[in-house]
Amino acid sequence: MFILPNGSKIDEGGVIKGLSDDDDSRKYYLDAVTGEVGIIDVKDKKINDKIADDKRYFEIPRVPEKDKIKNIKKFINEMVSPENRFLGNLLNKILKGGIGSFLKLLKKTDWIYGWPQWERDCLYDKMLDWFETLPVEIKDDWEKELDDDCPLCQSIKQGNHTVYDFKKSAAKMPNWQSKEKNEVDFYYDAMEHLDGTKKSAKEALEILFEALKIDSDCAQTHVGLACAYGEFGDKTKTREHIKKAFEETRKKFPKWPKELSWGVIENRAYLRAIQWMADEYANCGEKEEAEELYKLLLKLNPNDNQGVRYTLSGLYAGISGEEINSMFDEGNKKQNWDKLEKLVKAQNKKHHFWKEPKYE
Repeated sequence: MFILPNGSKIDEGGVIKGLSDDDDSRKYYLDAVTGEVGIIDVKDKKINDKIADDKRYFEIPRVPEKDKIKNIKKFINEMVSPENRFLGNLLNKILKGGIGSFLKLLKKTDWIYGWPQWERDCLYDKMLDWFETLPVEIKDDWEKELDDDCPLCQSIKQGNHTVYDFKKSAAKMPNWQSKEKNEVDFYYDAMEHLDGTKKSAKEALEILFEALKIDSDCAQTHVGLACAYGEFGDKTKTREHIKKAFEETRKKFPKWPKELSWGVIENRAYLRAIQWMADEYANCGEKEEAEELYKLLLKLNPNDNQGVRYTLSGLYAGISGEEINSMFDEGNKKQNWDKLEKLVKAQNKKHHFWKEPKYE
């Protein structure tokens, strides 16, 4: 909770709305007395001039588009790409066509549910930066937000403590416990290190080796190792861990389930292992095996967050995965993906491998 010098609570929601609103027909102002946020029509010159001359009101600046794009790129690179490199690359390319193009594609994936919170967190940081530029002191009255029934909160309120005091208070909380890193934590740490360089790949591998010590048969760890070795340039090791990840996936599902949604985070390692095994089959000329796994993925996860329908269409048409990627690059450059969509439509008409979900 942020308050003005007179103790008035600031309307944080109003400030954030003012920062994010792209409508140039209105301006947002923070009232330095009441903490309220007001909206003014820019066409009303009289009221605009009056407010501009009144030191009681501070105009809330809009976040520049370049900053919004920077935040989107960070969301893609830190959240989407570690889970789905194909979609991450596609979103980065489509972003060149503007924020609208990015959101249009994102709405067709489960990632649309994670974007609003990410965007709000970024706007919150912008709000804090703006508060520091104001000629009045804005205070964060965090004590009012602490729970009076929480032992740890009470310890914080009392001031002057030792680490032991905090641990003692925290131990009284029924759901409190210290948590050591597990193999999943190591996986995400490793993926955050990858930036396309051999140095980052080596760092990621070192992290994943720690995950192997916990569980050498974890499919997600082997997916991470395949990814890291791929960036390191070791094709033999990459194939080895793709096969191991798929092997562990088969152990997990002796009989394939009816559904394995990408929206459930725990499923993603298995879906990725299946896709990469299919890619391996395709690269080795084992078309029937690749086709079987690609069709399985579209059955398990009809939303096709992984873009399998494009790869499978290419397989039927005799077009390699690399050529499909080139077609995406061309489409992104022209902001026209008709060639790819026509390919899917034509091959789907012949082979009936995918039914497009209906989005509300």
